[in-house]
Amino acid sequence: MATSATGSLSGMILGYSVHRSVGAGWNAPSAGQLFGTSALTAAVIAGVVGVGATSLLAWGQVRYAAVFGTALAGLAVLGAVNALPAPDEWDELPIALGIALGLLIVPALLIRAAQRWFFGGLIAAVVLGYQVDNLFGSDPSDYRAFPSSTVPAQQPWQLAVALLLITALLAAMWCRRGERVESELSSTSVMFGAAIAISAGLVARVWSESGWLAAAALVLVAATFAAGRRWLLPEQAMALAAAMAGAAILVVEPGLDVEPSMVTLVVGSAAAVGGAVYGLRFRRPALAVAVCAVAALLATLSHVSETGWVRVVAGAVLLFAIAMTGFSCLPIEPALLAGWSVLPALASLTSRELTVRTDTESAAAVNRWTSDYYPTWAAYVPGRLTGELVVIDAPQQTFVSRPAMIIPGLILTGLCAACAVGLARHGADASRDRNASQPAEESGSD
Repeated sequence: MATSATGSLSGMILGYSVHRSVGAGWNAPSAGQLFGTSALTAAVIAGVVGVGATSLLAWGQVRYAAVFGTALAGLAVLGAVNALPAPDEWDELPIALGIALGLLIVPALLIRAAQRWFFGGLIAAVVLGYQVDNLFGSDPSDYRAFPSSTVPAQQPWQLAVALLLITALLAAMWCRRGERVESELSSTSVMFGAAIAISAGLVARVWSESGWLAAAALVLVAATFAAGRRWLLPEQAMALAAAMAGAAILVVEPGLDVEPSMVTLVVGSAAAVGGAVYGLRFRRPALAVAVCAVAALLATLSHVSETGWVRVVAGAVLLFAIAMTGFSCLPIEPALLAGWSVLPALASLTSRELTVRTDTESAAAVNRWTSDYYPTWAAYVPGRLTGELVVIDAPQQTFVSRPAMIIPGLILTGLCAACAVGLARHGADASRDRNASQPAEESGSD
């Protein structure tokens, strides 16, 4: 119980802190940010620190007291950074937060029983964080809009979450007293995990202001699929591919935050819990990633549907698919999971870049329509009847169609479908090998 709580709480703090505390606008200047935006800088630093810390602790085979102590040290650094009198004036704030978060997630990476809960907590914070902000008093424009300021959130409930995490860490430390870390990380997985984290940061650094961020992110996902099959062990490659599919469909996230309400929060939370339960009980990776393909397709269609419940259903299926995937396919190598933890931040940034760009194009189309039928000066005067002249406002849209999201959505659907086919073939080959080895063992015993 304590280990599961440690994983889920650390994942939630990582996901929420990166996006809510240091989220920078997708079109904000990248000057001064190591990896394009402050959010990606914090996420990449956290991923790299997580890779390094887990590899050192596993190599030294230290006691779990040191592992949980590392997380407590990260939490102390995080609290100190949040207590600064003027953190927004400190340019190195994303780096400091990244180091703190990287230390904080070490137990969730090394302890295989905590990895699934870390995965679920991280995804829930990334997708549902805006809902929590909007419904419980925080500024609704901060979380999902990636504000340019770098002021950490200072909400009373965050102190309660930190105290819960401290309690869980101390309880887990007591339960595992005397035990040593027995994980042996291969050098290939360590280099692979660090490469994933740094590559995600470079993608944001180079393409975040070019309009090609979504395409670059898709290329990164596809390249990771291919490289994993080439250099990692089959089990590692398949688990990483499934986790990549779960993060990738966040690119076409249908926007449970477009119409935030208690209904969308409850539906999204129920879908995530349902996917986690199903994944834990049945553990069918190929089926889970196939559901990811369905979720990506539904999310793509939701961007051109004016019916609100379509977006709610698409978002629920997306959350169900991600949770089912993580709880079906994990655990994986700690270093690979540390590198993967950067991808939800990149996917969320990519989703925001795509939707903001398509919304801007739609607004320009509305302005062009208005100027064709009414005087330019009249379209921007508050609407009222003055003599015989009707002066109107530009039309306001409650729903913005985003046809530009169709192509990225279809590409992601294809990637997830290809990954599902590969997982199914791998499972069939493994089952065939097991069946072939049984007769040989029986004949040898005779």
